[in-house]
Amino acid sequence: MTTIGYARVSTDGQTLDAQQTALRVAGAAKVYSEKISGAVTDRPALAKALAALGNGDRQPSPPANTSGEGRRPPTGEGGGTDRRTADPL
Repeated sequence: MTTIGYARVSTDGQTLDAQQTALRVAGAAKVYSEKISGAVTDRPALAKALAALGNGDRQPSPPANTSGEGRRPPTGEGGGTDRRTADPL
């Protein structure tokens, strides 16, 4: 089982540091990151993170306060499959 992380912030004034640290502490072998608005549903780093997940792999979900905003999945995310599990940190 591999842990794949995804970190995102919306604005240039925010940093990915806290999310990336939390994901690595949670055991993420690889962390995909991007600075992109929450209103944008095409998220290349998220697509790469999801594509990297295999059977039994997990993708931890950082707490909302690590980025200063609530975690809202982009449109279409969250359909769920048997090959990935989202775990809160």
